[in-house]
Amino acid sequence: MFLTMVFGLVMVFSGSASAQSPSTFQKTCKDIKYGVDSKGTPVVQASCLKANGQSSVTSYAALRGFHNFEGRLTAGPGLGTFQKTCRDSSFEVKGQHVYLKSTCAKTNGEEVETSTILYDVHNKDGQLQHRVSGNDKVVPPVK
Repeated sequence: MFLTMVFGLVMVFSGSASAQSPSTFQKTCKDIKYGVDSKGTPVVQASCLKANGQSSVTSYAALRGFHNFEGRLTAGPGLGTFQKTCRDSSFEVKGQHVYLKSTCAKTNGEEVETSTILYDVHNKDGQLQHRVSGNDKVVPPVK
């Protein structure tokens, strides 16, 4: 267990918390796109191969836990809120990681280009899954 101080708040981290794992869907999926479903939930969309290697199917996974903190994309608990104050969101595959990129507003109105690694998204037999506790299902249509 260790303590860290962030903006005057003491945060306690314990080894018992589940660790994030790098996303792996980019290895068996193509045409990775950002979207928003009909409820305003941010979504990752991709064409993914089934486990037997058969044809790609379009799959969606709702993204939870991403927030805009003073112009920076951060990951945390709860529903994602970044889409309310960020624009031009997209995904970029670089090396072993998939990055969520966006232009986000600070509270003073200044806009900042920012990105964060997308963790815990996997292809399970052609279907994307974002393993975040309480993940919502996607409500089509996705734009």
